[in-house]
Amino acid sequence: MKTYYHVSRDIENIIDTFEPKVPESYLIHGHGNSDIKRVCISEDIMDCMNAISYIRDRDVYNEKISLYKPLRVYRFELDEEEIVQPEEVYNYGVYDALNNKECWSLKEIKPVESYIITPTYIATERLNPNRIALLEFEDGHFPDGIPDEDE
Repeated sequence: MKTYYHVSRDIENIIDTFEPKVPESYLIHGHGNSDIKRVCISEDIMDCMNAISYIRDRDVYNEKISLYKPLRVYRFELDEEEIVQPEEVYNYGVYDALNNKECWSLKEIKPVESYIITPTYIATERLNPNRIALLEFEDGHFPDGIPDEDE
């Protein structure tokens, strides 16, 4: 079993069971192969946030109260062999799948837990300001450890 995550901007409604579907963004913009029903997941929270373009949301940061918009995180424990890996997702025309380590579950999946996070610090990549490079939560937790300065 391996840990995977899914993040949602909807913090009010808790999803008990994820059923494969074609993501709305693919239906609207036509990116990738829109015929494949799936649940999009990744091995870390920051990659999930990059996959949903969190940092590009116009209202992601509230300057009046100096807070980032919260997200609901779902954690799954899944059999890796049943998951479509980023290389294959890329081959279906999802060209940011390798950067975001986007995986797919083609089956119904249930999270083992869900919780809300509120980022307290976000740093973007120097060459790509739309991509999160460093993420800190209100409890000071770095989901993937503190990266080297060279990264």
